[in-house]
Amino acid sequence: MARNRFLILFLLLVVVAACQKKEVELLRFPYPYQAAFTICSDIDNTETLPEFTTIQEYLCSHQQTALGKGLGLPVGNSFWMDNQLLRTGRSQDFSQPNPDYGISYNSALEDSSSAVRQTIKEFVQKGWIDCLHSYGHFSNTGFNRKLAKDFVQTMQQDSLFVDVFSDHGGTENLHSLGHRKHQLGDNPEAEVYHADITQDYGIKFLWDGQLSHSIGLSGDFSCENFLKTSLEAGQDWLNSAFSYQHNGEVAYPITLDDGSKIYRFVRYLNDRSHYDTADINFLDEQLNDKVLQKLVKNRGYLLYYTHLGANSGFPYLKEETKQQLHKIKDLYEQKKLWVASTSKLLNYFVVHKNLNWQVIMASDQVRIEIEKSNDPVWGEYLPSLQQLQGISFRVPKNSKVEIVVKNQKLPINYHQNALADYDFVTIGGEL
Repeated sequence: MARNRFLILFLLLVVVAACQKKEVELLRFPYPYQAAFTICSDIDNTETLPEFTTIQEYLCSHQQTALGKGLGLPVGNSFWMDNQLLRTGRSQDFSQPNPDYGISYNSALEDSSSAVRQTIKEFVQKGWIDCLHSYGHFSNTGFNRKLAKDFVQTMQQDSLFVDVFSDHGGTENLHSLGHRKHQLGDNPEAEVYHADITQDYGIKFLWDGQLSHSIGLSGDFSCENFLKTSLEAGQDWLNSAFSYQHNGEVAYPITLDDGSKIYRFVRYLNDRSHYDTADINFLDEQLNDKVLQKLVKNRGYLLYYTHLGANSGFPYLKEETKQQLHKIKDLYEQKKLWVASTSKLLNYFVVHKNLNWQVIMASDQVRIEIEKSNDPVWGEYLPSLQQLQGISFRVPKNSKVEIVVKNQKLPINYHQNALADYDFVTIGGEL
């Protein structure tokens, strides 16, 4: 009996301690956002420059477009450096039922390469492109290490700097990175080996095929998400070709075949519905109202996997798709859903997860000292102001706050909330 009382008392103390809020607390997202979202699109199936620019301007700009007034959503797209199918002739068969006639930096259907190049440069600079969707579309003998060196040299010369790499296509694209048999881009013995070149160029994040049905990764505990993650783990366990971790995180460190480390990130396809094709035509079902509500409730990340170019032709986006995009825009403008590019979300997640900081309090004075980021992939480093932008803290009401790095004060925004018992501060101003 005494043992039972002790156990009950211990559990009560644990519950009380868990419920007590610290005076200064690191928030999960930039204040006041409750969840994070992006559209992570692969460039294949985008066949012409007008299609590419029309869709991206509608998504990202505030200007009037052929699809209506732009939504102003700060999401990115991806690009290819080359498409061997176009360069060697449209009739070439890559043993695929639906060959990819996608635009690339070196080739495009019905458009001049110079116009495509200029648009890709402009969109990278604007942040409207933030991913390299592998180096392009190749046959199983079409890629080699020299091509990777040439591509990287061109990207550096033309200021095409992105830090996200997403694998493309089926087993014929041998330069993909990862642990499946055909992903030889990180195998030093393979002719297509390029992982060292690509990481030296600046790639920090890799998508090598892992999809999730969880609505809000790296968020609050959800029984539904836990069951989905467990089922996905079981399915992969039965298929030895897969080696994904199912830890509920939107990104986590992995070791490639050459021994180097990189962050693998996870994309969302659907909530286990029947709309399991990554075509933009299914967005209104894959991101329906219930999904958006659960995302905000679960306070997690959702990187939506799609192909913006996989549509039914002009006007490219169905009315149902546009309506759902407007709902995402509304949540963004209400500051409930943080919308940003894939790169921005992943960089923020990693810095936030590995941030070391301490607080010194005296009377109404609060001093938050950013010490370092102890990162399992990038090592120990002191984050820059750009890397810390958006990091937010809850602080005592009406306190005087300073956030410092090596005694240097950082610019902050102070948010007073009359309805809350605390105030909030954000590093680097508004996002």
